[in-house]
Amino acid sequence: MSELSRRRVLGGGFAAAALASFERAGLARGLPRPVQEPEEWSNWSRSVSWRPRRVVRPTTLDEVVTTVKESAAVGETVRVAGTGHSFTPLCATTGTTVLLGSLGGVRTIDSEGATATVGAGAKLYELEKPLREAGFALETLPDIDRQAVAGAIATATHGTGRDVPSMSGLVVRATLVDGQGRVVECSAQKDPAMLSAVQASLGALGVLVDVTLRLVPKFKLHERTRIAPFDEVAADLQSLIDGHRHFEFFWVSDRDACLVKTLDPTDEPEDFERQDDEQGLTGERVGSSGKIFPSQRNRRFNEIEYAVDADRGLECWQEIRELMRGRHQDITWPLEYRTVAPEPALLSMAHGQRVVTLSLHQAANLEHGPFFDDAEAVFRNHGGRPHWGKMHSLQAEDLQQLYPKWGEFADIRGRLDPQGTFATPYMRRLLGA
Repeated sequence: MSELSRRRVLGGGFAAAALASFERAGLARGLPRPVQEPEEWSNWSRSVSWRPRRVVRPTTLDEVVTTVKESAAVGETVRVAGTGHSFTPLCATTGTTVLLGSLGGVRTIDSEGATATVGAGAKLYELEKPLREAGFALETLPDIDRQAVAGAIATATHGTGRDVPSMSGLVVRATLVDGQGRVVECSAQKDPAMLSAVQASLGALGVLVDVTLRLVPKFKLHERTRIAPFDEVAADLQSLIDGHRHFEFFWVSDRDACLVKTLDPTDEPEDFERQDDEQGLTGERVGSSGKIFPSQRNRRFNEIEYAVDADRGLECWQEIRELMRGRHQDITWPLEYRTVAPEPALLSMAHGQRVVTLSLHQAANLEHGPFFDDAEAVFRNHGGRPHWGKMHSLQAEDLQQLYPKWGEFADIRGRLDPQGTFATPYMRRLLGA
């Protein structure tokens, strides 16, 4: 990839003023900063910090079992920390923090069955090369690929596409160590009910050790980005969603314009790139899917994201637009609008319905509370479900109204973690006692 591509901003402007809006938003490519150690740990945005009693880096399944049993014996909570891309306290604990970095890699690839078994500690970007060399790819990736596999699956992290699931929807088998230190295996064939809970578990069922992911033949994507005014995108929204395998846009309030981004499979030669401006904000490029899907983020921010029924996406966006162009004109970070296909994972935002996700951001060093609170009220009025890894105020009594299989998940959780080994105070508020 060219150096210009590395600097390319996900967001943009059709003139200098609009460009400044997106630059202020900071949606630029770059690597996230790692979780800090050894004493105080924090997530990427620094919105959450914690001091675990111990940090364990298991290198084998047996070591994971031992770690969980030791903690359970003394009534200490266990949480797994990946790369810190959750904005909520999902990973925080005063007990044991488990790091799965040594349990990564692509273990096996089943060419006939089109699946790959990978270590839960693998980073998403680490999968691209071995899968491509074997002739395969993942059907989708989030818009950044620095997360650990375990975290991306546990929170149903997603990319975009009307008929494309989240990362949870790719999981066909999983191995985890439950709250009593037992090794549990589930699959679509062996225990589909258990699998549907594990596919988006928030780390509440056990320590995920490895997963088997559904693959597709490797493919290339043609990415096109352009600037369009709000009225045009709103009028053509459904045709844009239906007309492209992957569609999203970033809308910036002070210019009332969108950076429209489409990704479509292609047989065109790789490494083609054309920039329409010297900042690389608009144009097109072609490359392998694993290289085209992800973006990167340089500047730290906090984020709230909700999923609403696809039929309510435009209406919800219009209300957020009024909010940002009225009461919250100081917010310069763009709104991101994506789509996700229905999937069976019990706690996926897209469980049982096709959804639109709307993501809002604010710089990590600026106040986000009043804006996020007002936006959340709009999302909740539309029956929205919050992204598990992004900021929200909902608790168990609110969430159980949004998920028809909430009770089924609770039953499975009770069987796998009866002592609450993975139940920090935050997790208890989120999922119930």
